[in-house]
Amino acid sequence: MNFLKTILNSFVFWGAWIIIPVLMEILPSLGSVMILLKRRIRGIAAPPRPSLYPEISLIVPVYNSADTLSACIESIYNSTYPKESIRVFLVNNRSQDESFSIFAQCQARFPDLRMQWMDAEQGKSRAMNLALYNSEGKYIINLDSDGVLERTALANMVNKFEAHPDVNCMTGAILTRPEKICSYRGLFSRLLRNLEFLEYAQAFLAGRSYASELNAVYTLSGAFSAFRKSSLLKSRMYNTDTVCEDTHITFQMRELQNERVEICENALFFVDPIESVNKLYTQRQRWQRGSLEVARMFLNKDFRLGRVLKDVNVKTLLYDHTFAFPRLIWYLALICMMCMQYSTKVILWSTGMIFALYIAVGVFYFITVAIFLKMDPPLRRFYLRRWWCVPLLPFFNLAVFFIRVAGIINSIQTDSAWKQRDLSEERNAFTGVIKEDASRPLQALRRVRRMVNRMPGPAGTAEGYGVLWYLSVGLLTVFGLGLLLLVYWSKSAFHVEITEIFNTLQGPLQGTGTGMRNEVLRGFALPMGVLAAVCVILAFADAAVGRRLRRNGKRRGAWRAMHTCGVFCGVAVLLMGVVYGNHAYGLLDYYQTAGAETPLYEDEYVDPRQVAVTAEGPTRNLIYIYVESLETTYASKEDGGWQEGVNYMPNLTRLAGEYLSFGDVDGLGGFHCTTGSTWTVGALVSTMCGVPFLQSSLSEEQIMKTEEFLPGVKNLGDILEDNGYTQMFLCGSNIRFGRRDTFFQKHGNYRIFGDGTAKKLGYVPKDYCVNWGIEDKVLFDIAREELSGLAAEGKPFNFTMLTTDLHAPKGFECKWCGDAYDAATARVVDCNDRIVTEFIKWCQQQDFYENTTIVITGDHPRMDDFLVEGVSYYDRTVYDCFINPAKTWVRSEKSRSFTAMDMFPTILSALGFDIEGDRLGLGTDLFSDADTLLERKGYDWLNRELGKRSDYYTENFVNPPAAEPAASRSGE
Repeated sequence: MNFLKTILNSFVFWGAWIIIPVLMEILPSLGSVMILLKRRIRGIAAPPRPSLYPEISLIVPVYNSADTLSACIESIYNSTYPKESIRVFLVNNRSQDESFSIFAQCQARFPDLRMQWMDAEQGKSRAMNLALYNSEGKYIINLDSDGVLERTALANMVNKFEAHPDVNCMTGAILTRPEKICSYRGLFSRLLRNLEFLEYAQAFLAGRSYASELNAVYTLSGAFSAFRKSSLLKSRMYNTDTVCEDTHITFQMRELQNERVEICENALFFVDPIESVNKLYTQRQRWQRGSLEVARMFLNKDFRLGRVLKDVNVKTLLYDHTFAFPRLIWYLALICMMCMQYSTKVILWSTGMIFALYIAVGVFYFITVAIFLKMDPPLRRFYLRRWWCVPLLPFFNLAVFFIRVAGIINSIQTDSAWKQRDLSEERNAFTGVIKEDASRPLQALRRVRRMVNRMPGPAGTAEGYGVLWYLSVGLLTVFGLGLLLLVYWSKSAFHVEITEIFNTLQGPLQGTGTGMRNEVLRGFALPMGVLAAVCVILAFADAAVGRRLRRNGKRRGAWRAMHTCGVFCGVAVLLMGVVYGNHAYGLLDYYQTAGAETPLYEDEYVDPRQVAVTAEGPTRNLIYIYVESLETTYASKEDGGWQEGVNYMPNLTRLAGEYLSFGDVDGLGGFHCTTGSTWTVGALVSTMCGVPFLQSSLSEEQIMKTEEFLPGVKNLGDILEDNGYTQMFLCGSNIRFGRRDTFFQKHGNYRIFGDGTAKKLGYVPKDYCVNWGIEDKVLFDIAREELSGLAAEGKPFNFTMLTTDLHAPKGFECKWCGDAYDAATARVVDCNDRIVTEFIKWCQQQDFYENTTIVITGDHPRMDDFLVEGVSYYDRTVYDCFINPAKTWVRSEKSRSFTAMDMFPTILSALGFDIEGDRLGLGTDLFSDADTLLERKGYDWLNRELGKRSDYYTENFVNPPAAEPAASRSGE
């Protein structure tokens, strides 16, 4: 009896667990492999090429395709199909970007490719119908604008049409772009895209090829499909009632017109890999919803059992939907089996068997696809190198299966829409429901709290208001007024954007100048304190009035109405503050950009460790002078600045004219400032590392750390240290401000000299403290002494210094400024102009000058609007001047548009170093003929991409896999 019970239990277990996946997935897969091999053997002989290629019409729907449209059109142009037989219809479906400009550029680039732009304000399906009615080609081919054609794809598809007159509709084979897959960094990111590539390859070159044999192709891919126009015009055209118009047209061809639906395996179309798990989630849900919608439209209510094996619609519904929930139970049943006294060994063995069967099927499909890919050897090699994905593909398919189940559920309870909720939105919605359910028991507690904080009055009178009411309304009002004041004051006092504010506040603020502290206290803290005090006084006065009315037993309708208005006013003021803040600083755009991922670093970053930086002979010493907030706008308009009839920096203007100053305008030029380089530490990082300083990529712990600073970056200081340079950083303020000490210690082992060092060495008295620490005139006197000592050591040196007097707000007036101008900021600029040029003259009289290159730049534009009001941020370029460089420039120095990041390789080149490829970091050597990123991509694109989040930046610069800490030596 026990033996029989064991047999029955085993049969129930193995039958329930194994038989359904075997029957539904594994056996059909093995059968399909045999059919595929037969199809491949039969199709080895390529169809003959037609003597005359017919005209074809390509319909390309365009929706915000500015980033991909050019590549798509270029792939059409580069195809082997005769250009004179191609006509391209680009159907614009309410694009909001620069898609038309890209189209116009392509017209100029490809004049012999016939293209026509069509605007359709009615949705994608009607847009495609519009182009179809205007087409004249024998074949209509649909292409997505976010993909590229393989060169022979069009010719191969037409060859098959011409060789098989009975075939009237075909789909191409869709694959993801191998070069884009290789550009991803990070284990999970690349794994996801490799699995997607394998899935696409097997779905089209195995799955749809098998379905073609049975005339059971469920969907002609909307990304790349083709029709005989005569057959397509007999259909009901593209349907507007579903999000999967490609599935709908497929069913029309097969169900209504009895057409065979085929695949052309050697007509390849490459699409971009999926951007994220969220995109994968919404994409597969949309496909699932579309298949259900189309199935409902073509549902034959006269159901017969024989249709289960013949009707593609019924078979797909059974496989994808009816049997989806039993398969879901298989996976969830694993949790329950131990409670049913099944041993862990049995569960593991059974799961392992199914997994092994799935891998076996995957191997068969892998081999089959490799046979089909023989027509493209490079692609086949790329595919074969992904053999290791085969054991992992079942897990990917399992995840997609659960997404499809979610799509079935969402199709039941939500209306049809192109945009589906992504995984993050689903999680937030789920969290919201949980929070709402959990909050219900707290409602009784809230009612009790409201009762406790209200003071009941005599009969017939209104209730009084307690402490909680005053606190709530008071905080609303104070926060709202405070936000309005904060935005107005910050915009008036500082000419900065939200990124500079966040980055400054996130970093250590030790050593902030007295002028800056006084401005904060005077402009914001004191008025805010007055507002808060007024609110408190009004609250006490209101409470006193309420007590008096209550004692007198009077009705207080007006008093209560006033309190109701107070609540609405508090909320209104807070909302006004939020709206004003968003208007002034673009908070929504900032968070939207910061939340997006950029491939900039994967595509453009050149690691200094991976290229040769060499010199044929001795290289030069470097004196690098950062002049705080030194813009070219301080010069007169005649000299390239912004001032009317006056030049506040005539000496620096003369130096730029006599020596070398790069720019993109006549007169003073300079570099354009971008995200991540618009405050001092960001500017130091950008000019020395060739990358912006994205402080948002650092955790709070990393921001406060003193042991490391972007440990994965190799910069100017590191390279010069490797070449035997002795290095010093001199500044007149606290060296710990913004962790500058850590940056220079960990990247080049600089001798750090700040205001504390000056006091220790007796350059200034112990109690000396002016503005940020040391006035610039005193700082340059110290620089003469320290530089002389550094040069006397007989080694190549890098002497870098940073001034402070021109810092916002207004700048600091010292006793050497004079009174030549009415504006205080103008007097500070004039003073800096004189003391910097005096220092340059002194350097030119020293013995070390002959073998020394001097670089003078600002660090960033002004952070207030004194002297620069009304100038666009792009036109406020930062001053640059190269004195005694080791090289001459190839292109005109006034033809270079560049950013702070380009200073990194340019300075090395000025010292006599040769850079392989002329690029380091995101920067380009301005002495070379290579274009900078700004010249290639444009300011708007570059600035936008620099503001986005980057996993590459975090994983390689902030948290490198194996950062080797450098020894630190400091003069402080």
